[in-house]
Amino acid sequence: MNQEQNTYPSFWFLRDNHTTYKPKGENLVKIAKDLKKIAKKNPDGMICPVIILDNNGKEVKRIGKATHVDGDGNVDINMWLNSIKDDPTIKAFNSKNKKKPFGKLFIFLFLMLIFVGCGNRKYKEYIIEHSSELRKNNDIPNIYNLDTCELSYYTDVTVSLIDDSSYSVVFWGDRDSWLWNWKLDKHFVVDDPYNNHKKINTTQDNEILKIIKSKQ
Repeated sequence: MNQEQNTYPSFWFLRDNHTTYKPKGENLVKIAKDLKKIAKKNPDGMICPVIILDNNGKEVKRIGKATHVDGDGNVDINMWLNSIKDDPTIKAFNSKNKKKPFGKLFIFLFLMLIFVGCGNRKYKEYIIEHSSELRKNNDIPNIYNLDTCELSYYTDVTVSLIDDSSYSVVFWGDRDSWLWNWKLDKHFVVDDPYNNHKKINTTQDNEILKIIKSKQ
């Protein structure tokens, strides 16, 4: 019998009240994540040795170390992983269930490019629409400010002229907003010649550069 092909692992956690919990996850990374989560709720619990079962559900052996939670909800998950990772059944299980991310990653990156582009166009349009409110900063050369902003959770805007064909923009986020924890500031840099070379539409960029230069 080829153990790697005809056995599978069964993972268990012993709770504080001595009932057992089967961690969720189709690979070791997700199982380890769930074990850490349940350990937080069971500070006197324990990760059990892994039970290796055959195709009939009969126990073949047990592998790995019993790993106790430290009383504060912390558990040495790496020690437990290191004690089981070299077993052929574990290797086969993890290899079989390891997801191939490349297709999803490609779609994600493609969508990100679309949304980033759309997002920048929206922010550029806001600057153009409020160009009459854009003022020159008399203290710092080539800096222009919108003192108020009504777009999303942003409070004000800084536009910096880098040279005759390039500029950068920062939409400053509201630090007191709950959105600050994940949105932060919106920042982008425009290089007009580069965009032209890449055949990216620079109509808005040229308009913003024209606005900035008119205020010098």
